[in-house]
Amino acid sequence: MLFSKKIHEIYAVETRPKKVAVNRHYDVPYFAGYSIDGNTVYIDSDFPDKIKIGEKEISVDEFLEVHELTEKTLEDRLGYIYPPAHKLATKAEEERVREKGISPKMYEEALKAYIEHAYAKRHPKLPPDLDYTPYVKDKRYKEFF
Repeated sequence: MLFSKKIHEIYAVETRPKKVAVNRHYDVPYFAGYSIDGNTVYIDSDFPDKIKIGEKEISVDEFLEVHELTEKTLEDRLGYIYPPAHKLATKAEEERVREKGISPKMYEEALKAYIEHAYAKRHPKLPPDLDYTPYVKDKRYKEFF
C-alpha cells in the first residue's frame, strides 16, 4: 500500500495540477497513449464513452488518464524505461479503479476486447504528436508507424 501511495503522490504532484485534454479522434495502437508534451491523453477512436463493468456503466477516462500520465511522468521526470513505468502506472490505475468501488479484474476484463481491437488495426490514423516511447521496442513498431 505504501508503494501504491507513492505512485499516487507522483501522479498528483507531477501531472494533476495541469489541464489535460482527452482526445478520442485518433487510432491509438495500445488503446490509449499520450502526447509528447504530456498535455493530451489519447484514447482510441473506437472506444465508447462508457462501458459496462458488472452492473455499472462508467466512463474510464479518469482511470486511463491516471495510467497514461503516471507512465509519462515516470519516463520523462524520473528516467524510467517503458516496461517498469507501464507496470507502475498500471498499479496506480488499479488503485484508482478500486477507490471507485470497481474490481480491477472486472475492469481489465471489460477493456480486453477494446485493447485487442486497437492493437490489431493495420493502418491507424495516429495523433500527430503521439509519444512513440512505449512502442519502439514492440516487434510491430513499423506496422504501427
